[in-house]
Amino acid sequence: MFYRPTDQFDISESTPIPADRDQVNGYSRSKAVAERLVATYPGPWSILRPRAVIGPGELPLFRRRDGQTVRCDLTPVQTIAHDIVAAATTTATGAYNLTNGETVELYPFLLDVLRRLDVPAPTRRLP
Repeated sequence: MFYRPTDQFDISESTPIPADRDQVNGYSRSKAVAERLVATYPGPWSILRPRAVIGPGELPLFRRRDGQTVRCDLTPVQTIAHDIVAAATTTATGAYNLTNGETVELYPFLLDVLRRLDVPAPTRRLP
């Protein structure tokens, strides 16, 4: 939904969302439309925007076309679960980006975690 063809760090709830015509695909466009619909609801509501959720499962090895280091803000699934419960049990209203708020070099971080957990590293590569 926030996608732009460039690196984006420190995205906040006040970061402008691109117009529907500028959304990267139908999925992100539908999210933007849904957010506007939810925001018309008169009662308490929350829009939760998880960013780069990590947890059990497969993660491909992304590589940038320009060869630069892949950096991202990883958010553990446990953090997302905690934030969902908090949103459901309070009267907080608004849109919330769910993030750890700290960028890391993705692969040194991820491969170290997997090694420590004795989990095989991903091998599938995607541009």
